[in-house]
Amino acid sequence: MKVVIDIPNDFTGDYIVDKFKDFFSRVIADIDCKGMCGRYEKEIAEMFLKAFDDSEEKIPCKCQYNSNSIDNEPCCKCNRKVSENNDTKNKVTSLEIIVRMIDNKPYYEIKYKKVGEDYYHVGYSSSNIDNVLKWRDECFELVDVKVTNADRIRNMSDEEMAERIASSPNFNCADYCDSFTQGCTFNCGKKGREIALKWLQSEAE
Repeated sequence: MKVVIDIPNDFTGDYIVDKFKDFFSRVIADIDCKGMCGRYEKEIAEMFLKAFDDSEEKIPCKCQYNSNSIDNEPCCKCNRKVSENNDTKNKVTSLEIIVRMIDNKPYYEIKYKKVGEDYYHVGYSSSNIDNVLKWRDECFELVDVKVTNADRIRNMSDEEMAERIASSPNFNCADYCDSFTQGCTFNCGKKGREIALKWLQSEAE
């Protein structure tokens, strides 16, 4: 099956700045990460994404990067996207290029996390790695955000948290064990870390 996209004139601007491509990239990311929808829905989204990518060169760009610039004409890629963010680069705490295969060809995307957010965005997509590298350099600013003790605790794994709890001088088995019947539960042969880990992974009441 081949998808052909006819973009109405009113939406040409949105098409040029990859808003439609970005939408389908997010759909596919949601399907992969959250188990949403199924294989056929993913295939449909990938077909649309590929159709946008295959036709991205068909719309002429008259920006400063193509040697035929027009005064005050925003770039149809990075500059337009950045201008939507108050003419500043996207400040991010995490930035990486990810790749997946579509029809046995690599497709590149930028995965990033904005300052103050605890979730990732995926966008700025292209089958041309040079485009993605350019957008990464021109559209993003990687900032070093100091990690607080609270941040460190929030990012702990269950095992790390259990170790932290069990190593406390105030650790009391009775607070975490559901079978505290005959004195100290260490009589059951379990260690404090095991008891704390089981409590952390049990359903909240």
